[in-house]
Amino acid sequence: MDHPECPVLSSPLSGYLKNNLAPTADDIVKTRILQEDPVTELRSVEELVIEAQKSLELLMKRRECLQATIHRCDTILSPSRRVPDDIWREIFIRCLPSHRNPILSFVEAPLLLTHVCSRWRSISLFTPQIW
Repeated sequence: MDHPECPVLSSPLSGYLKNNLAPTADDIVKTRILQEDPVTELRSVEELVIEAQKSLELLMKRRECLQATIHRCDTILSPSRRVPDDIWREIFIRCLPSHRNPILSFVEAPLLLTHVCSRWRSISLFTPQIW
């Protein structure tokens, strides 16, 4: 990759990048000296990347925890929890088909109502009008 901030590209050694000539002994020494700082800096950058990855993992775990807490609180605060049982009973009765007797199928009321949650199961099972 060509990067203007790369020292080797702006040095007399860059000619070796355009051909297959063997470097002279003097150019080998110069190249090794030129390579020292980038190798040291690369190690530092790699350490920073590892630390950043660890920090990101911790942030992601914290984010998941916060999202789960918010979701659980939303569940607790659900408006349907505050609907009185007698209102649910009336709603359940109105869910029944009006043109025929209900069939015992899990895809429609009243059996469908018993599979939503334990509260609905209890309310529906103790509402004789829907059976």
